[in-house]
Amino acid sequence: MAPVDFYVDIANVYGRCEAIVLSQIMERCVERPSLHDKKHWCVLSQDKLAVLVGYSSESVKRAVKHLVQAGLLEVGCFNEDKHDRTNWYRLAEQA
Repeated sequence: MAPVDFYVDIANVYGRCEAIVLSQIMERCVERPSLHDKKHWCVLSQDKLAVLVGYSSESVKRAVKHLVQAGLLEVGCFNEDKHDRTNWYRLAEQA
């Protein structure tokens, strides 16, 4: 399946914001992966992700929650500084 078809399918099932958020996270994980527990993650703040996708932080928060509930996305927080709440994202294994 071509990437465009993938995004259209995701948008049709989960919503446009979700498809755009997922595509940005996929792109960031390829460009700048961070390794944790032998898995590749991308590190993005919610505000930075909102700027990248052109939606509000609240819309991005809802989209991420929806994608996690759907089993398409995993979210973690592996920062050394306990006060740093920047999220780490990766595609779920079955995605």
